Amino acid sequence: MAGAFHYSWPVTGSTLYLRIFQVTDSKVWNGSAFETFVDANVADYDVALTELSTASQEYTVTFPSLSAGLYIVGVYLQGGGTPAITDPVVDSRVCSWDGSKFLRMGDIGSIDGDATAATNLKRSASTIVTGTVNTANTSPTNNLFAADDIVEVTADHFIGRIVIFDDSSGGLYRQATDITDYEWDSTNSEAKFTVTTITEPPTDDETFIIV
Repeated sequence: MAGAFHYSWPVTGSTLYLRIFQVTDSKVWNGSAFETFVDANVADYDVALTELSTASQEYTVTFPSLSAGLYIVGVYLQGGGTPAITDPVVDSRVCSWDGSKFLRMGDIGSIDGDATAATNLKRSASTIVTGTVNTANTSPTNNLFAADDIVEVTADHFIGRIVIFDDSSGGLYRQATDITDYEWDSTNSEAKFTVTTITEPPTDDETFIIV
C-alpha cells in the first residue's frame, strides 16, 4: 500500500491538490503515466488532497504507487470548480519516495543509484565528533584548546584526526588542523587537544568538528 502525503495549510475548507513531476525530465503524472506537461491537460494532473477533519487544517492523500526515486511535488490551491493552469502553487518540494513511503528529510536510499555508497556515507558521517571550545579552565593558544562537551577519557584517543572549525562567526572559520595529542582533564571534566599550529587561539564557545 502506498504511503500518505500530509500537508498542513492554515486555512480550513480549502481545495488543495498535488502535481507530481519526475526530477529526471520534469514530466508530470497524469494518473496513469508521466507525460510532457500540456496546459490543456492540466485537469488530468491533479492528485486531490482531503482535509482530515472539519477545521483541522491538515490535508492528506494516498500517494500514487510510483517507482522509488525523487519526485518534485507541488501543492496547488484550486480557485474554481476544476484544476486550472492559473491555480497558484503554495508549496513545492523534492520528495524521496521508496516505493511505499516517503523517506525522512535527509534519508538517502542511494547515491546516483548506488545503495552501498549511501550506506558508506552514513557510516562515515556517524564518526564525526562535534565540539565547543571552553576557555573557563584552559586558556587556548595556537596549539592548545579544551572542550567541555566531548567526553572521552582515553588518552591519545583522537591523535591523527582532523579538527575543522565550523563557526562562521569565529576567526578560525573553515580552518583545519591535525590533532597531535589528546588528554582528558578529570579535574575540570574537559577534553584537551594539542594541534598543529593554527593562525590564532580559538575563542570561547567557538565550535568545531573532528573528522
